Amino acid sequence: MKEESIKKLVRILAQEVSATAKKVGPDFEKERIHEFRVAVKSLRAMSRLLVSISDEYRYKLSKELKEIYHISGMIRDVQLEQEKMSQLDLSVPGYLKHLEREISAHKKKWKDCFPGKIFNKLESASSDTEHITCTPEITDKFRYSKLASIALISKTNAVTDDDLHNIRKQLKDLFYVLKIIPGHLKSLSQDAMPEELKELKEITDLIGAYNDDRIFLEHICSYTEKSGEPCHRKLKEFAADMAMQLKDRKGAICEQVNRYISPELLS
Repeated sequence: MKEESIKKLVRILAQEVSATAKKVGPDFEKERIHEFRVAVKSLRAMSRLLVSISDEYRYKLSKELKEIYHISGMIRDVQLEQEKMSQLDLSVPGYLKHLEREISAHKKKWKDCFPGKIFNKLESASSDTEHITCTPEITDKFRYSKLASIALISKTNAVTDDDLHNIRKQLKDLFYVLKIIPGHLKSLSQDAMPEELKELKEITDLIGAYNDDRIFLEHICSYTEKSGEPCHRKLKEFAADMAMQLKDRKGAICEQVNRYISPELLS
């Protein structure tokens, strides 16, 4: 991939971040939030690839952009918790009101942190790509470094929840880079690429769902303990059952991650 192609691609990714962010408010629909977060992750993954190619590429997501990205994630988390609560046969009215207050507070933060100048710095994302080219060998090296980082974590005796989150971030970087510049790997044929992306998405989705449920369980138990709201038998049973399920799911996810990584990286 030549310099001009990279510049054009990064410019498109930066424009996508700006366009999707502007669609989030005032409705804060889950799909709009998801589109914005995907756009940010795509630009971030591409930037990390370019940093691995050249020390001269110095673009980083601005503090302001990171802030609204973080806020959008908190809004999404609360929306998911609201959905989960609506599907459960549990009476926790205080917690539902608590979620409503939380989402209102996060929406206000979004609006307060959303000046147009956030997107001015996105222009440097493409301007910093001068004299950078990308070859299949470079992309292969980036892929290998991500897999090696994951393997290092996987070798630990007990993978923590933070470890699992870190693994997901590494896999997401790899997923978006392979999706953004398809067919740019020597180690994967064109026929193998769709399967690679499918497997990456499956694993990252599994870790994402695990993390969402873990946070949900922590939040509801923490709230009921602090608020003094009666933690009735059904809630206790639900929490205990979910904790056991999460433990089993975590083990299965770790096994799937290790199967995905090539054997030589784990030796």
